[in-house]
Amino acid sequence: MAILPRPSSPVGAIRDFIEFVRAPRKHKLLFFVLSLLGPVALFAALLQEAKVDAVYVAPKIVYFQQWPADRTVVQVREQQAKDLPAELARKKEREEAAERTKQAYRRIADALYIDVDEKPR
Repeated sequence: MAILPRPSSPVGAIRDFIEFVRAPRKHKLLFFVLSLLGPVALFAALLQEAKVDAVYVAPKIVYFQQWPADRTVVQVREQQAKDLPAELARKKEREEAAERTKQAYRRIADALYIDVDEKPR
């Protein structure tokens, strides 16, 4: 018992396609062109995108500070006190970026009439 219906061989499929193309139908050419239009447009778009040269961005190298293995707790706390303002500034920057992103999503939700203040059930 065959799993695939006839014609299930490539030769049979090609014969069936040729027979379909030779059959006199007026709308056949229109639908054939329309069915080819989508994949050809997609392929052309992919080719066009492949031609765009990507701008090389050099990777950002982060160097870590080396500390002596025998440093004292006082030295550690001094270094933490020096690093605290920069860390707080980075934290504030991250929070502001998160708030900007949240506001952007809120504007999108407002445009789509979605109530984002509603509590989930």
